[in-house]
Order: sequence, then C-alpha cells, then structure tokens
Amino acid sequence: AAFALLNAVACVWGTQHPVIKQCVETGYAQTHSALAAAGMLNLGRFAVGALVFAPFLPPLARGSALAPADASAAASWRYGAELGLWTFAGFA
Repeated sequence: AAFALLNAVACVWGTQHPVIKQCVETGYAQTHSALAAAGMLNLGRFAVGALVFAPFLPPLARGSALAPADASAAASWRYGAELGLWTFAGFA
C-alpha cells in the first residue's frame, strides 16, 4: 500500500509541470502575455493552498495580534516566513 501511494504521489507531482505549461499556453495567455498568465496561475494556486492550510496556522497571543502565543509558535511563524520568502523567490 505504501509503495502504491508513493507512486501515486510521484505521478501527481510529475504531471504538475505539463499541466501548468498547458494552462499558461491556452486560455488566459490568449489575451495576455505569457508572463501575466504564469503569474495569475501561480497566484491562484498559492491562494487555494493558503486557504486550505489557514486553519492549521500556529496561534497568536491572546492579548496582541502581533506577538505569537509561545516560543514554539514564534519559531513556526519565523521559519514559515523564511520558507515563504524562499518559495516566492523560486517562483518569481
């Protein structure tokens, strides 16, 4: 079962690039530049991902919306922000 699941994940992951290429070449790219089409596609992908994972965000402090609740949450926010920065740089 684990081997089949691993292969299924690899197949889905591997089809990402041809599917995105096809989406960029058709539809939105017919009326806009390819760069704008790729940007809009990535905006949509990351927006859906953010909405799906938003309920799992680490908690913030009870008294302040800017300070994390504890050291573990603070580390999660810090490392998450760094990961987001590198991911953005990779797709920009």
